[in-house]
Amino acid sequence: MQFGGHKMSQFKYNDGLLNAGRTPKLWIVHRGQIHNFVGWAIDGVVAVTGTRYEKNGKWSNTTFQLELADGAVGCRMVAPMHGQTWPMNDRMEAYKSFMQEFGVTLSFEVFDEALLCDYPNSHARMVAGEQALESLSPEGDSELVEISTSQSCNRNPHDDVRVTAPDGKSWVIAHEARTAEMVGVFKLTDRKHHPGYRGGTTTLVFAVAPGVKVQGEYYSKDGEAHDWALGRNGDGTEPAKVEESKFGTSLGGLLAKAGIKM
Repeated sequence: MQFGGHKMSQFKYNDGLLNAGRTPKLWIVHRGQIHNFVGWAIDGVVAVTGTRYEKNGKWSNTTFQLELADGAVGCRMVAPMHGQTWPMNDRMEAYKSFMQEFGVTLSFEVFDEALLCDYPNSHARMVAGEQALESLSPEGDSELVEISTSQSCNRNPHDDVRVTAPDGKSWVIAHEARTAEMVGVFKLTDRKHHPGYRGGTTTLVFAVAPGVKVQGEYYSKDGEAHDWALGRNGDGTEPAKVEESKFGTSLGGLLAKAGIKM
């Protein structure tokens, strides 16, 4: 998130659409509560002292001159370019980040209710990740792991992810995948695509059981498959870099990769 917190009584806010389709939102935190400003005064929290409307098609916008109550904090939130306002994978992380960025104090329950009301898709995604963790390990020692694949840097579009269980069994998950799960081992909880150079990047989020490794696999121009270690082991340590794969992109290589002998 790109934040801009203010504790002064005077506050200026513009609600106009930004490039990349981004729309700002203004939360006002006052006495432990979150109020969503949508263009009019909120009794005891904020007064609208002036407005200026600019007509410009889809770029039409209104600039508000606001006066905040004593102790109120204006929290302007907007997603980064081609990103998410709430990229966090669980609600507690988002809650702590919000309080730290704006220097406010409020209960988790208040934050969670506001997140559900104003960002329902982000809330649902975080809850799904939390539930996946709980299903893998009720003791709380499973974790969420992010791994990003890119089609730049001379890589072709075959950027995949390998998930390896402690017993050595492994699964290759295509970067286009939207669902993938092995009961008791891992579950793909989210897929995020970020536009950019040569197709941009794709980030896959996995809930993994303790000891499970998540690693990226890409194919270089020479047709060889290589592994690159991102993500973490179940204990939070970085995984050891694995040796290069023996399989290329030839028919024989693909059959061998699938466990079929010629």
